[in-house]
Amino acid sequence: MSACASGLSDTFSLIILCGGRSTRMGRDKASLPFGGGTLLSCQQDKARALGIRDVLCCGPGGIPDRYPGRGPLAGVHAGLLCADHSRCIVIPVDMPLLPAEELLRLARRHLQGTAEVTLAAHGGRTEPLVGVYESRLAPAVGAYLAAGHTRVTGFLSSVTCFASPSPLPERCFANVNTPGDFCKISELL
Repeated sequence: MSACASGLSDTFSLIILCGGRSTRMGRDKASLPFGGGTLLSCQQDKARALGIRDVLCCGPGGIPDRYPGRGPLAGVHAGLLCADHSRCIVIPVDMPLLPAEELLRLARRHLQGTAEVTLAAHGGRTEPLVGVYESRLAPAVGAYLAAGHTRVTGFLSSVTCFASPSPLPERCFANVNTPGDFCKISELL
């Protein structure tokens, strides 16, 4: 896929959620070796494949949370605040098998609708951290976090969302949470 073909370069930012304590993994997930690079570089490569130049790594070593210790929604908030564009594709650093084409599909679906958030759905579940968020949601996310709330799904219930069913196999949505998960995903390369 060429950068020009995607048409995302001037309309979308990409937020990579790199935070978290990685307690089950025992070490920083973003720096884990994967596919000739790291989990982080794997996600950054997706931005390049889509022609997205505004890539925001939220978490340690990147954009700090304004509400530390409040979970992944705080990372989404930090990214929305710093994004150059009005729409942000959000992905976690620990989902390396998710292809760039799925992000393109979600972006195109978001542009066709009126929802404030468009999320990937698969296997009867919706992925609250794989989708497109409107940057203008930053103040609402900030207010939600400032009130002491942390649940992503709780925030999403207060905005218009669209769950877009993915045609991808379940393995594309596998997370790396433990050393065992990492071994399984690495074997799929």
